[in-house]
Amino acid sequence: MKKQNIGLIILIGLVGAVFVYFFSSGKENSFNGVLVGTVVLISRAVYGLARKRQKRQAE
Repeated sequence: MKKQNIGLIILIGLVGAVFVYFFSSGKENSFNGVLVGTVVLISRAVYGLARKRQKRQAE
């Protein structure tokens, strides 16, 4: 359970970093880019966690 919480914290941090990056660049029309970036980051994080779980189960 603790490892899942750490993963969530990392995921939230990544999403936050993406928002800060896009808003600090000052492009108001890059909201679609923010959405795409967050979706890609979340899907990558979920995929990575799933692969780690499969490796643990294989052992």
